[in-house]
Amino acid sequence: IIISLCYLANTITAYVGIDIPVLSSIAGMSLLTWVFMYIATIVFKFCSYHRMFLYYILIVDIINIIDYYIGIPVSDL
Repeated sequence: IIISLCYLANTITAYVGIDIPVLSSIAGMSLLTWVFMYIATIVFKFCSYHRMFLYYILIVDIINIIDYYIGIPVSDL
């Protein structure tokens, strides 16, 4: 939950135009780490509400990867 809050805070500050490198480093999680965390939720039998935060992180990471390599033609305005 803390990592998803960092992702959310990083998204909000980036939208406003404030770049916080420490927050980007904390929120910048690789997909391999996400896979490990998802497998851990299955092994320890977490409920779907705990996985909901992991789905949010996955969606944000996929959108960031697509935007970085391909580019999404959307402006802040």
